[in-house]
Amino acid sequence: MGAVVMATYFNAYGAWRREDVFIDYMVSPKGIVQSAPEASFSGMYLGTWWDLYSQRCSLDITAMGDNQFRVNIQWGSGGYSGTEWTMTAWYDNATGFLNYQDGREVIYEYNDIGARQDQVVYTDGTGRFYISNGYLYWVDDKEHSGDACYFEKDNSSPASGEAYNGTLLYVVGCDISVTLRTAPSTTAAEITQIPVCASVNFINSTENGFSQVTYNGQTGYVLSAYLDAYEPQVYTGMKCTVVNCRESITLRTSAFANAKEITQIPLGTTVDYIDSSINGFYLINYNGIMGYAKADYLAFQ
Repeated sequence: MGAVVMATYFNAYGAWRREDVFIDYMVSPKGIVQSAPEASFSGMYLGTWWDLYSQRCSLDITAMGDNQFRVNIQWGSGGYSGTEWTMTAWYDNATGFLNYQDGREVIYEYNDIGARQDQVVYTDGTGRFYISNGYLYWVDDKEHSGDACYFEKDNSSPASGEAYNGTLLYVVGCDISVTLRTAPSTTAAEITQIPVCASVNFINSTENGFSQVTYNGQTGYVLSAYLDAYEPQVYTGMKCTVVNCRESITLRTSAFANAKEITQIPLGTTVDYIDSSINGFYLINYNGIMGYAKADYLAFQ
């Protein structure tokens, strides 16, 4: 790949430059293309992109505030397996690139009971994304996974921060839960935790990557990167029964014994199993309420 340099040296991107003329070039599966002006605007990256080379890879970019973006890449190997990359990228005004240094690759597959099993490959990936001639390209320094990819934007998908007219949004892209805060800032006080897959009522969006929402009657702010208009899978068709307790078990906001209680689930109650989690918990759906309960107290039917 070529990028920017001056006079007689090459920069970190391997590009060449003379005097003050920007002649950045980049090699893609479609040949050498000129950098396009749209790459200088970070908002152009937001949304869903589809890889035209493989036809089975998608890339989602959402705003996180403070000129940072959450990037999620899904590569489908089969109906029950695939590879996922996640990273936090920041916009570089000088190059128009989104750069990252915390790339995480996970190979996943679903077992016979529908639970996802993850194998972490690495968590220290570096690289960047750039837009040229309307296409998005991925430079993966770690494994060069994106060398052949070139992505086209899905203009039918809403970008982060776009108004949803008061409709339901769903918590996605996190392992356990997200924080509902009193103000649109990561330093604002916590109101409560909202479990993954739970629904919230969208009210408004802010300019720094937060959304104002209502959850269980409480109004606050959540990072928009963890909200999606498309309902995630909350029913796997698998059910569990509450067992091994005297009266009831606790449904909690996260997979920890000291996490906040959502409600009590009586002995003998049937709940919908969604996924296995850390610390011996299951993510379950109890009468439309998403939360975590100890696996020791749940028996598959």
